[in-house]
Amino acid sequence: MVSKGSQLTLDSFTKKAKLEAKNVISERSSKNGWIWVRLGDFVETTSGGTPLRSRKEYFGGNIPWVKSGELEDNWIFNTEETITEEGLRNSNAKIFPKGTLLVAMYGATVGKTAILGVDAATNQAVCAIFPKKDLIDPFFIRYFIIWKRDELIKSSFGGAQPNISQTVIRNLMIPLPFKDGKPDIEEQRRVVARVEEITARIEQAKKLKEEALEETEKIMQTALHQIFSKAEEKGWEKKRLESIAFIRKGTINPMDYPDEEFELYSIPAYHTSVEPEIKKGCEIKSSKVLVNPGDCLFGKLNPHVPKIWLVKPYNNRRQIATTEFFPIVSKEKNNNEKWFIPEYIYYVLKSPDFQKRVIHKILGTTASRQRLSPNDILEEEIPLPPFEEQKLVVEHLNRLEEKIRKLKRHQQEVSQKIEKITNAVLEKAFSGRL
Repeated sequence: MVSKGSQLTLDSFTKKAKLEAKNVISERSSKNGWIWVRLGDFVETTSGGTPLRSRKEYFGGNIPWVKSGELEDNWIFNTEETITEEGLRNSNAKIFPKGTLLVAMYGATVGKTAILGVDAATNQAVCAIFPKKDLIDPFFIRYFIIWKRDELIKSSFGGAQPNISQTVIRNLMIPLPFKDGKPDIEEQRRVVARVEEITARIEQAKKLKEEALEETEKIMQTALHQIFSKAEEKGWEKKRLESIAFIRKGTINPMDYPDEEFELYSIPAYHTSVEPEIKKGCEIKSSKVLVNPGDCLFGKLNPHVPKIWLVKPYNNRRQIATTEFFPIVSKEKNNNEKWFIPEYIYYVLKSPDFQKRVIHKILGTTASRQRLSPNDILEEEIPLPPFEEQKLVVEHLNRLEEKIRKLKRHQQEVSQKIEKITNAVLEKAFSGRL
């Protein structure tokens, strides 16, 4: 059910849609017959259900069962789970035919769509849309939802834990081409065919961009392998890491300093960021490891996804890291010099040769136990050239890394341009200009 507050904002979305109709296509409507209508007047909607999880006999049958998380603006031919006939009978789940348009109403994929490629049931978080015969094309609806998804979610629920109900979907205002007083289904199909023709090219561009990104990621790995795999040829000696480095262990409880700001290194989602978070002590709920600029942080959990970062120069705040990291620091020689440059050990630990050796140590363990011990790291041998040669290696790799960063920024800009093209195509499609 849509709350009163949400309904008010949903009404504002509907009013905005009607205003867009006047501004965007009203001048053309007399020529092409486009009219904004309420989706619920042209479709029926329903949702599915979930059999009791406690009844094992309800699952593992021959009936594909779609969950909202499987909707990714895709076709669905296979499902993560299946249910039995008994599970179907004893729940609100129902079988929808191949070709049914689905929309995720809540969950991580809220607003995403899918088309069934097989007969299948769904859970209650999925809305199934059934167009009335010869009035509206399901793919036409799908592309409209894709175009307006973000705006709809934001307008309807303010962006906080958004949910889309069947009421919201039925109340959507959608532009339809009319002919002789009836929805022009053939024109809808022509628009869909044109959209799919253009988006197919866009998808190909996305695929090429993703392949380019994968190749970009390989550049550094190839360079690291070329440098460190030829250490013996270059006459570099090998040292056990424990003989030249140690793992910093000092901890602090930031809660003891509630008003102090800390720079916190933690493992973010998808491991994409290397920037520390600025947080006050009162916001940090557990003890952390004190780190210093130049410490090399090696993530000990699930090392098959490398998490290796350098602590940045000090910014007048204490720097800390979660206990998911081993902070690796150079020992001092007898003359108080360090054994290695921080950036050098950073690149050594990132090298595919080193990664392969440490990953081998957790093979065969379950996902929840895939973690390294301090000895797993410290007992490894690494190539160690003279200090001056380390500097040359670091300078070369730093230049390469900067080039890769620029290349990635360019690829990101290309991705944004591709998305803008997609939105422009859909805008034209639903204003009768495609």
